Amino acid sequence: MATTMRARTAQAWVERYLKFLGAEAKKPSLEALQELTQAQMSRVVFENISTILRAYRQGTTPAPPDPEAVLDNWIAGRGGGLCYEIAPTFSALLQALGYQVTPVSGTITWPDSHQAALVELEEGRWLVEVGNGAPFFHPVAVEQTTELSHCGLEYRFRPAMGHLIQDRWDKEQGWKPFCDLELEAADPDRLYAAYCRHHIPGLGKFVGELTMVACTPDRVTVLHNLTLTEYRPEGKTRVTLSLEELPSVAKSRFGLPNIPILEAASALKAFGVNLQAE
Repeated sequence: MATTMRARTAQAWVERYLKFLGAEAKKPSLEALQELTQAQMSRVVFENISTILRAYRQGTTPAPPDPEAVLDNWIAGRGGGLCYEIAPTFSALLQALGYQVTPVSGTITWPDSHQAALVELEEGRWLVEVGNGAPFFHPVAVEQTTELSHCGLEYRFRPAMGHLIQDRWDKEQGWKPFCDLELEAADPDRLYAAYCRHHIPGLGKFVGELTMVACTPDRVTVLHNLTLTEYRPEGKTRVTLSLEELPSVAKSRFGLPNIPILEAASALKAFGVNLQAE
């Protein structure tokens, strides 16, 4: 899926992006990649409001995400995005900074329904997973099993013959597979086809619900329809919201004062979805 920029604006875009992240351009290294990944995760919200409105306005064959427009939305507090917006945009930044980046795809709901990136460093290959709606603040080594825990949420990555499986911990069922990532370069046409599928009402969940996730070092905040859940080291809290409260919550809890969340709720209603609390 194309995520190119005009050459004359590329350097200015990189500078704006780094300023937004509060990061500096450094020589590629694992330490520098960790800093960039944590800054990205802490600043950009995982959300499907942009997808809902894109499906409503453009239908099932929307234009591919443009990294300039995506960054503009982030800076203006109008939105974050899903994997197919966040991962390619962050990958474009890494490539501009001199990293060797390979786009990869994964299966969550269907093949190629998820996007991430592999980064080659002297220390080996690392998965950069910034568009998963989960607190993956650091690159993950792909040649070994890694377990992660944050605010009571637990994850595991395990290699499996050219794949990297992401498991999530369930208190009743134990480890449950969530995403199967292929550790080879993804086909751009397949990525675009999967991206379009996400915009078909009734097929995928991202035009059938309202989702926002903000991950910071001290908490994970999740909005699912009208339920707001917050995970912190001391435990989990959950509250039910009214539709009218959504804009203020988007501003105060997710740092997105200008995201058109009520417009997205109206679009969902046009798709036959009425928001309800869990």
